[in-house]
Amino acid sequence: MLGRQHEVRGLARRKDCQEGRGAQAGQEGREEGHCQEGRQEDRQEGSEEDREEGHQEGCPEEGSEEKIDYFIKPVNGFISRGFNTDKGHIGIDFVVKVGSPVYAAANGYVVFADYTSRDGYMMIINHTNDYITVYKHCSILLKKIRDRVFQGELISLSGNSGEITTGPHLHFEIWKQGQPINPKNVFSNK
Repeated sequence: MLGRQHEVRGLARRKDCQEGRGAQAGQEGREEGHCQEGRQEDRQEGSEEDREEGHQEGCPEEGSEEKIDYFIKPVNGFISRGFNTDKGHIGIDFVVKVGSPVYAAANGYVVFADYTSRDGYMMIINHTNDYITVYKHCSILLKKIRDRVFQGELISLSGNSGEITTGPHLHFEIWKQGQPINPKNVFSNK
């Protein structure tokens, strides 16, 4: 469990490093060049347990991103329409009341959060290992583009928005390497 927490923090530090803010973004006393110059200092700041396990509190190395083990269902509801690429339905529909909580299926970064005429209020989250998740027909989006989200975190409220909706529901998709996959095949809470 402790290792998982370090991996999650590592993603946030890596993003800060890529944006030039250093691993301790917003913390006074850190220089802009922290990512390159401060690695040795940061290794010494971590707990003894971290050092024994090979973790460091500095900027994570390339390839040290968290790996997705599983996804969780984004809402508590029943599936009214399943995944069927032959009929052009590349996700699943959960029947829920308008205003039901919608949760992030896995850790990631919001890459789209806005209204589209076709799908209504919609959010797309980018995850590691070339996964993305899509949440459509929401009533309210609680996150904005570039926000970091964690698995199980409240990201929106379900709705009935957009031209192609047939009633209150959440349309949910998972894509892997640019191809839609059946979310039911990767849910941990089936």
